[in-house]
Amino acid sequence: MGCNMLLGQSPENDPLNSTELYQIEYYKFNSDKAEEAKKIIDNYFSIAHQLAGVNGPVIELQLTSEDYNYMAVWKLSVGNDHLNWQSSPANPKWYNAFVTVAGSEEKAKEIIEEYDSFVSASKIEFARKPK
Repeated sequence: MGCNMLLGQSPENDPLNSTELYQIEYYKFNSDKAEEAKKIIDNYFSIAHQLAGVNGPVIELQLTSEDYNYMAVWKLSVGNDHLNWQSSPANPKWYNAFVTVAGSEEKAKEIIEEYDSFVSASKIEFARKPK
């Protein structure tokens, strides 16, 4: 897709109902903690998504760049308020499922703190894909 086509997009000629919206999360894990971080993702976060009935990432990739070494891509619901949330409406359902998987709220908080300690950098970007 050429740059001119992307630059020419506007709300008038690219309505939300003809676009898929994605959230792309990049993470740089401390080099000696990448495997442990991935275990938390697989053993807790992913299971909580399934248990809560909320969508997980559509793709997860191990990156080879120096800036980031893990990427998750999430397909977002598109609607007039899709970027106006302080947090996703799915978050409470996911967190409750996560507490269940962890065994207690205290253990869930410990797991999140441990996971956060493995992350040395992160960023989030949004992307649109015409349907």
